[in-house]
Amino acid sequence: MGGPASREGAALPWNTDADPDEKWLYSLAILFGIGLRVFRFWGPSLWLDELSTAWVATAHGWEALWQRCLLAHQPPIYFLVVKAFLLLGHNELFLRLPTIIFGLASLAALVVTMRRVLGTRAALYGGALYALNSRGIYHGQEARMYALAWFVTLVSIYFFVSLFEDSQRWRWLGYAAATLTVCYIHIIYICVLVGQTIVVLCFYYVLQRRTPILRRLLWTQMTLFLLAAPLTPLLFATATASRALGSFMSKPNVGGFLYLLTYPETGAAAALFVLILVRIWGRRQAFVALTEPETALVGVGIVYAAMLPCAAVLAAAGIVNILEGRYLLLPLLGAIISAAFVVARANDRVLRRGLWTFVLLTAILQGAIAAQIGPWVGMPREDWRGAIGWIGERYREGDLILMRSGLIEAKYLSLDLPQNREYLGLPLAGFYGPGGLNVVNLPWTAEELNSGPYLRASLRERMGRARQIIVVLNSQTVPWSWTVFEQWLQESGRRPGSSEKRQFQVLEVRVYRSPESQSGVSVPAM
Repeated sequence: MGGPASREGAALPWNTDADPDEKWLYSLAILFGIGLRVFRFWGPSLWLDELSTAWVATAHGWEALWQRCLLAHQPPIYFLVVKAFLLLGHNELFLRLPTIIFGLASLAALVVTMRRVLGTRAALYGGALYALNSRGIYHGQEARMYALAWFVTLVSIYFFVSLFEDSQRWRWLGYAAATLTVCYIHIIYICVLVGQTIVVLCFYYVLQRRTPILRRLLWTQMTLFLLAAPLTPLLFATATASRALGSFMSKPNVGGFLYLLTYPETGAAAALFVLILVRIWGRRQAFVALTEPETALVGVGIVYAAMLPCAAVLAAAGIVNILEGRYLLLPLLGAIISAAFVVARANDRVLRRGLWTFVLLTAILQGAIAAQIGPWVGMPREDWRGAIGWIGERYREGDLILMRSGLIEAKYLSLDLPQNREYLGLPLAGFYGPGGLNVVNLPWTAEELNSGPYLRASLRERMGRARQIIVVLNSQTVPWSWTVFEQWLQESGRRPGSSEKRQFQVLEVRVYRSPESQSGVSVPAM
């Protein structure tokens, strides 16, 4: 099939009867989404997962970086990119800058791919939906690998659908390189290859189109699965992490689904979905006689969107916790592609107005959020920068920090290895402070202090010598009883003494000074 120009002809149903202002309206929506992505991304404090990114990326040497990747259950590609950017500066701006770049590049890749296959109208629809989506904006700022994974996924999709019309060698190389790369960015994104393989199998066995290109695609995909085999240790590590499901993370329910998006955005999306179902039946003739590239792209969208109910079944069975919003970006991408295709191809005025109303409401919602609380990535959570700065002013050599970091690995990871202890204490491992602090990890609940290994003689001795005991935890994730904790201190031979406390968004910090040190040590007041 032809390039973008061939998609502008009036003979194509998704390019006729267009509102003359439609291009301007959706272009403005996309520009607004771009502005939201770059809005003060460098300012807010890093939260726990972003500190994990910094901890892995600042490893010295390849072996240390690979060991940290294993502990963090992630492949190394993204962390190597971040490591290069941190050479420019050791702050939030350069830690998040790769995400900003790849987040904007993923938006461009989506628009280019959809315009090539489905035309300008579908490209504008998909671009606006993606640009204003809450998850897209948030993960387009957060110092994690998801923006990079989304960008490389879209590059893979671009080459995948282009192979159905032109099988030049450079397209095969581009497809193989992009698809294998995304597998090594995040282990969940091996589903990119799985979904595309399902589409090819549907072409081959369901549609009975057994062409040489499809056979070559299947062989290429099988080879890519073999090349992704080194990720097996990370897959096993992730399966092990499922033991934490139900400990501090609640098992999936309806509330968990609603949490994935802001409530107004969820309601508007549900209304649009009902509208599509009502109107699409009357326009069903518009969806016949698709070309192979169109069928391939829409098939990818449908298969990726279908991964959401599959994820729900696996999570409900307690196999692995994959209903966190950051793990469901691939189904979201599939939903955006599918919705944009349906509205553009149906060429229905009511559907187009419904989509524009949804985009307008979403833009108003995102603008209100930005005006009230700032960038999405700065929404109230753990303010580690503030907490660590406050602790640093009070910490002296010999003090003891008891911390519940919030990492799921703390539920089962052995503390016998120094690397493990450093990982579980990574918020205090040096990005915001000097590192090397005297840190001991707490259990999930204060009641577990009396049943776990926290009364061993070495810890009692350190607690007895400490001038101050500093406790850091998020008491909103899992309730924490300070009464039980202070009773445990007394039973361990350490009188709590006086204490001061401070809240850093959802982080709570308390300092317990020994009675003997109160008269001889001056500690700044809150």
